[in-house]
Order: sequence, then C-alpha cells, then structure tokens
Amino acid sequence: MAVNPEFVVRELIAAYLAGEISMEAFEDAFVEGTWDAEGRSLPSFQELVAMVELNLAEHSNGHLPEEQLRSALVEILNHPRLMPGSVEVLVTFGSGAVSISPTAVVGRSAEAVSG
Repeated sequence: MAVNPEFVVRELIAAYLAGEISMEAFEDAFVEGTWDAEGRSLPSFQELVAMVELNLAEHSNGHLPEEQLRSALVEILNHPRLMPGSVEVLVTFGSGAVSISPTAVVGRSAEAVSG
C-alpha cells in the first residue's frame, strides 16, 4: 500500500517542529521527497509543497526568521484545505513543543510528538 505523500510531508514538518530533526535535515528531506510534486496528481499535495517551499525560500533569503518559519509551518499543518482525508490535526506551538491531536500523521500518537 502506497503512503500518501501529504502524510509524509506532514510527518516531516511535525518532526522538525518537535525538535526531532534539525532545520538542515528538514530541508534536505523535504527537497528530496517533493522535487517532483508538480508531476503528482494530488492538487492538495502540490499546494502543501508550494506553501512550505515559499516559507523555506523566505527563510533561506533572510526574510523570515526561524521562529516565524516555525509559526508558518504550524499554520500550514492547521490549514483546513490541506487536511488529508478525515484526519484532524491540531498543532499548538509554544516553548518549543508541538502537540498533534487526536492522532498524529502517519500513525504517530500525540504523546510521541509533544515533548
């Protein structure tokens, strides 16, 4: 069974926000996993990738501090048009913690993400 690419990107964002991976690791994995997003037929996946790419570009160019990038990524995870299927993802960011409720993407539990 193929994994939904939206779930993979959401898992990657959640790992970065939870401090499980560095900014560099996040960017590398994101680029590697989404380089062909325009060729994929899921418009919601393309929109998700475009939103993350825009924020990463603004951060890389020095126009968006990392704290604002993190806030933007939280907003992307909460964006209702980008919710895959019926999964409900609520992310709160404060003091470096992220919680995803009721179930995190790709089978993560909220306990595993909030830290």
